[in-house]
Amino acid sequence: MSNKQCNVKQMVKKTNGAKKMTVVRLEDQPLSSYPWIAYQKGFNTLREVAEYFNVDYDKLKNAVETTPRRQTKVISGIVKKFLKYDTSYNGKILTIKEIQEMTGFSKSVIEKRLTRKWSVEKIINTPVRKKHKTESFTINGKTYHGLEEVSRAFGISWMTLRDRVYHQEMSIEEAVYKPVRPGKEKNSCFWCLGKEWKNFSALCAEYQLSEATVRDNQKKNPNKTLDDIILKMLNKRPYCYVVYGKDYPTVKAIAVAYQVEYQKLYSRMRTKAKYGSIEEIIEALKNDDALNRI
Repeated sequence: MSNKQCNVKQMVKKTNGAKKMTVVRLEDQPLSSYPWIAYQKGFNTLREVAEYFNVDYDKLKNAVETTPRRQTKVISGIVKKFLKYDTSYNGKILTIKEIQEMTGFSKSVIEKRLTRKWSVEKIINTPVRKKHKTESFTINGKTYHGLEEVSRAFGISWMTLRDRVYHQEMSIEEAVYKPVRPGKEKNSCFWCLGKEWKNFSALCAEYQLSEATVRDNQKKNPNKTLDDIILKMLNKRPYCYVVYGKDYPTVKAIAVAYQVEYQKLYSRMRTKAKYGSIEEIIEALKNDDALNRI
């Protein structure tokens, strides 16, 4: 878009008695000569503004009439309030079609990125991630169609296979047969703290630990074993609850062990004056449940 816009005038000239239509270009019209200016573009009417930016004409007209501003003909700020997406770039507002022409991306890709509050600059500079087509893999003479089929056959997660094949550039055999570090693969059995676990989720649930936090600690401490990481996290707890002579790391663990509602248990534990011990709260909750069943 230019700071100046051209008008074209049609004129009829007579040449040897015959009429001939010619197009004459007038001098470039300065931007300041337009009655309305929005994002360095001139418009003759408010309806032109509404159509160009795809906004509601009546709402735009009302806003222009009621919004005070220093330069009465400059309405960029008002127009911006009605735009569905922020498509400003280098002081101008671009249409989705213009962004398509600049990037070669599809309309749906651009709209998804705008919905996620991406700037136009980020949209332009971020290539679209290529989707991996379904490939066939041959392992020990047998053909598997896609990584998902390989994943199911060998009990390795699709994410692990995808990372090894496409990012670490391993062969499919290497990706399948390379051992998975204990605790890193959700669907593999492993030993930790002297016990065999069916999966990583079961380990974290047993000790009331966040899976994300444990994995983050593994990344930060690659030379430490999973046993060391779990024990360190458990020792960081400020205290534990002793109920009927047994230790519990969290209120939720107590609720699960004695089959009472967690929220009610937690709420009553905060009311110290009414109850003398956790055991009293548990008995009271069980009595309440018994009465509710009658």
